[in-house]
Amino acid sequence: MRQAWAWVGYHLRREKWVPQSSEHILKDFLIWVKQDLGPWGPLVLAIAYIPLTILAVPASVLTLGGGYLFGLPVGFIADSIGATIGATAAFVLGRTIGRSYVISKLKNYPKFQAVAIAIQRSGFKA
Repeated sequence: MRQAWAWVGYHLRREKWVPQSSEHILKDFLIWVKQDLGPWGPLVLAIAYIPLTILAVPASVLTLGGGYLFGLPVGFIADSIGATIGATAAFVLGRTIGRSYVISKLKNYPKFQAVAIAIQRSGFKA
């Protein structure tokens, strides 16, 4: 049975019905950015970095590809801007939308609930 599923998966990928991997998709994206977008490429790279950071997708291909395609200074700046905005957005989403979910899960753990209440009252103290 396992061999049958492996055969089906192989042929689906071979016929391009199933994407092969996220790395393959990101590499194709980088090629498109470089060939078709010209000077707008670094901006699109930074914008594409934002949802990848929010969704916690490993973006090493984009990071290395941005430096390779646009040179170290431009690639570094585009990647840094996209990663920073993405991290900020992930923090804000986690703090607003994800907060109620986390608090509902903490009801079973009184120690974590006490920590959450203490942080809510006075924040982190160094």
